Amino acid sequence: MEAVFTVDQIRRAEGPLLRAQDEPDELMRHAAKAVADAAKVMLAAPRPYFLGRHATRVLLLVGSGGNGGDALYAGSLLAAEGIGVDAVLLGDAPHERALATFRRRGGAVLVDGLPDFPASLRGGGNPEPLDPASPESARPWGYSLVIDGIAGLGGAGALREKAARIVRVAAKNHARFLAIDVPSGVAADTGAVEPGASIADPQWEPGDPDEPSPRTLDLPGHVTADVTVTFGGLRFAHALSDQCGEVVVADIALDGDSPELYLLPKEKWPAGAEAGRSLHGQLHRDLASDAADGTTPTWTYYRSLAVPPRNAFTWPTLYDVNPGDVWTSVGDHPRPPRPGFPRDLEPGADDDKYSGGVVGICAGGERYPGAGVLATMAAVRATSAMVRYVGSGASEVVRALPEVVAHPSLDDARRVDAWVVGSGRGTDDAAAVELSELLGRDEPLLVDADAITLLAQRPELREKLVARDAETLLTPHAGEFRRLAEAMAGEEAGADRSAGEIPDPVEHPIDAAKAMATALDCVVLLKGRRTVVAMPAEHGHRAGTVRIIDAGTSWAATPGSGDVLSGLIGAWLAKDGMAGIAPAVTVHARAAEIAARTPAGYAPTSASLIAEAIREATAALAAETAWPTVAE
Repeated sequence: MEAVFTVDQIRRAEGPLLRAQDEPDELMRHAAKAVADAAKVMLAAPRPYFLGRHATRVLLLVGSGGNGGDALYAGSLLAAEGIGVDAVLLGDAPHERALATFRRRGGAVLVDGLPDFPASLRGGGNPEPLDPASPESARPWGYSLVIDGIAGLGGAGALREKAARIVRVAAKNHARFLAIDVPSGVAADTGAVEPGASIADPQWEPGDPDEPSPRTLDLPGHVTADVTVTFGGLRFAHALSDQCGEVVVADIALDGDSPELYLLPKEKWPAGAEAGRSLHGQLHRDLASDAADGTTPTWTYYRSLAVPPRNAFTWPTLYDVNPGDVWTSVGDHPRPPRPGFPRDLEPGADDDKYSGGVVGICAGGERYPGAGVLATMAAVRATSAMVRYVGSGASEVVRALPEVVAHPSLDDARRVDAWVVGSGRGTDDAAAVELSELLGRDEPLLVDADAITLLAQRPELREKLVARDAETLLTPHAGEFRRLAEAMAGEEAGADRSAGEIPDPVEHPIDAAKAMATALDCVVLLKGRRTVVAMPAEHGHRAGTVRIIDAGTSWAATPGSGDVLSGLIGAWLAKDGMAGIAPAVTVHARAAEIAARTPAGYAPTSASLIAEAIREATAALAAETAWPTVAE
């Protein structure tokens, strides 16, 4: 997993590097090289068939901030290699040195728009000729790649009209977009976007009897990137927003310092070198400093990707190219791709059916027997250890899975290392009694589906949850989360720790999960394409942890998938405790992608197929777990 940083943390880490520059724009030029390298990878990729054969040039959308300077310096590097590059200046104060360098190396600036845009989009201006003595040398439309340098990390709100018009036309011409840092119009700290403006359609003509009223044209409020290249570490938008596309991270360092120094023992650093002069190194130095300071409670954030992107781009890595070149975040560089994921899945010589962690499943019933089968099947496929089932659906479960040990009641089940309760269990008095008994036990407990509804309905169960000493994990989807949050907010302030307002789980998923985890003193897993796991600070630790696990696909959006997830996580809880949550969620996401594959391509899948794919997903992830090496 990779750490995720706020804009303030990025600015704080950049400060010492900017102050240590030996010459102007030193750090910006390193960032621009990464952008240019990413652009070359995208230009070299197979072109979509619908992209015109004349579309060979690169278009820069240049704002007034640092991202505009990055774009211009990157464009100058591309132009110096003979690639046709044009720029549109969208701010009042473009970076002067970068602009001068761009022009000196053969880049062309298009004034007030693009030459083949309709007059209403062009703003009445004309492109700057490549040869001032030959006005006819102005370039027609022919852009296969657009580099978005409009707004930086501090950008807020929707795109301005001129930029939005150009983005719309470029998208309609099927150009690919490469965003710098974060796509313009996407809030870096939240991933939020705002709608664009509606304007009169310039192609509408008055007097049309079929359309007596003027047509309107909806402009985009943001850039939707195919690739986003960022620096030093991930921003929250990269973990939360679909608009970023594939995210590529480049570490940047000052001249003479290698970005990968922090991976080497300090005694192997060159004389005078300092790992903190890398942005990635400085970010992690600041994290360590904050953790050691301990003056205020803090949270740390991590993101991982379960299914790598499947596209035409092949990214180099820091380990096989020159320092400063782009490296991919897909492999969760520079840490192991799956921290905590076992590379050797075979039980040890002294292991038995108990030593891998026994999970107890309380799911399904007369109304929803399938929930019990799905949750139990997932647990069986997840590990080699024993799975116990408790409930009225025992006959269906054992018929489907003869290796399961069934029990009529909780009292009849012997050793259990973690419990799962709620999926398809119902919300009657018997289900409430069962949940109350499980909340009073000492083993880790996963609370899902109907059991979360019971927590919302019955304050005494919430009180028991808050008072519980053992580890508890809640796994709501957005609707279940809202029901529980509304019940908590409805209690009188000060009545217990659950009182108070909790943010909406869709609009503010991270803050919502953190608030509920803190209020109920348990771990909260908010389900979705991007699963958010909030683990509050434990006794003796001042920092809580939030993990954002991007499934990479949406194939898990099918009925019963949540039942599979609960059983899968329960088996990992029994084996590894709370450390098993993130690997289990990753297995589930990969299993969903595997279940959707057919020999002819992808096709709709189902929860039972996802459960059956758990073994293959587990093996695939274990095979990917390896420490990267650094050449000495």
